[in-house]
Amino acid sequence: MVARRHTDCLFASDRTGSWQIWHYEQASGQEKSTPVEGGGLLALEHPRATGLLVAGPDRDGIRFFDLTTGATTDVLDDLHEIDWSAWDATDAGIYFVRRGSANALLAFRPFDAPESLDLGPLGLRSM
Repeated sequence: MVARRHTDCLFASDRTGSWQIWHYEQASGQEKSTPVEGGGLLALEHPRATGLLVAGPDRDGIRFFDLTTGATTDVLDDLHEIDWSAWDATDAGIYFVRRGSANALLAFRPFDAPESLDLGPLGLRSM
C-alpha cells in the first residue's frame, strides 16, 4: 500500500497483538501506528481529505479514518467482508465489488453522492 506522496508506505501489521495500519515515513525513517477503530488490513489515502480509507476481513464496508481528529466514520457499507481487498479509490470515488444473490457486480460510489451505482456484472458466481 503506497501513500499518495509515493515516498511513504502504508502497511498492515499485528506486531502489537491486533491488526493496525502502520505508516512508514521514508524521509525520517520512522514507523508509526495508526490506531484505526476496529482495525483494518488495507488502507489507501483518501484522495480528497486528510485521512485513510480502511477495510478488513473483520467487518463489512469501508471506513474513513481522519488523521487529524482520530475519528472513524463509515463511508461505504456495501462491501462484503470477504471482498475487503476488492476495491480502489480514485479522485471521484470508490470502485468496489458488490455481491448480489446471483453474481458479483462492479459498482462505483462517488464521494459527492449518497448512493452507489452498479456498473455491470463481473460474471463471477463465486469468488
